[in-house]
Amino acid sequence: MPSFLLHRRVHRASALCLGAFAVVHLGNHLTGLRGIEAHLAFMQAARVIYRHPAVEALLLASAALQAWSGATLLRRSRLRNAANPVIALQHWSGAYLGFFLLVHVAAVLVGRGFLSLDTTWYFAAAGFHVRPFAWFFAPYYGLAVLALGTHVGCALHRRLVSTTQVPPLRQAALLLPMLGAAVAGGLIVSMLAGWLYPVRVPPEYLAPFGG
Repeated sequence: MPSFLLHRRVHRASALCLGAFAVVHLGNHLTGLRGIEAHLAFMQAARVIYRHPAVEALLLASAALQAWSGATLLRRSRLRNAANPVIALQHWSGAYLGFFLLVHVAAVLVGRGFLSLDTTWYFAAAGFHVRPFAWFFAPYYGLAVLALGTHVGCALHRRLVSTTQVPPLRQAALLLPMLGAAVAGGLIVSMLAGWLYPVRVPPEYLAPFGG
C-alpha cells in the first residue's frame, strides 16, 4: 500500500476515535449552560469511560497518530492542492487542530501528573481569570472548536463533490458545521470567562499562572 494511502487511513481511523471523544467533551462543556455543577456531574459520569486506562491509552495514541498523520498529509499535499480553497481551509484548520491537540494534551498531563490538579472545568477556566492570559486562552479555545467544525465541514464537502451534483447541499455541508462550531465555541469561551454567570476559580488552579 502506498504510504500516502496508509497515512490517510491512519488519519481517518484516529479521527473516528477522537471524534467520538470530541462529541462527548463538547457536550460536557455545553452542559455548563445549566451551571458549573451540571458540567462537573456530566464529567464525573463520562470519566468512568474515558478515564479507564485502556480507553485513555487509546485516546492518547489516537491523538499522537492524528497529529503525526495530519502533519505528513499536509506536507505532501499542500502544494499540489494550494489552488483549491476548500482543501486549503481543511489544511489550515487541521494544522491548528494538530497544534491544539499537542498543547492541550500536554497541559492536561502536566496538570494531573506534576501539579496534582484535577483537570476539571476550573483547570480550563483558570487562564481566563489571571491577566494577561485571557488574551491567549479565549482565541485558543474558541479557534479550536471552530477549527474542528471547519475540518469536518471541509471533509463532508469534499466527499459530496464526488457523490452529488447539488451545489447548495455541498455548501450546506461545509457551512453548517462551521456555524455550529462558531456558536459552540463562543458559548464555551463565554462560560469559561465568566461572562454568562460568575465563575470563582479555586486558588490552586490560579497559582500556576501567578494568580
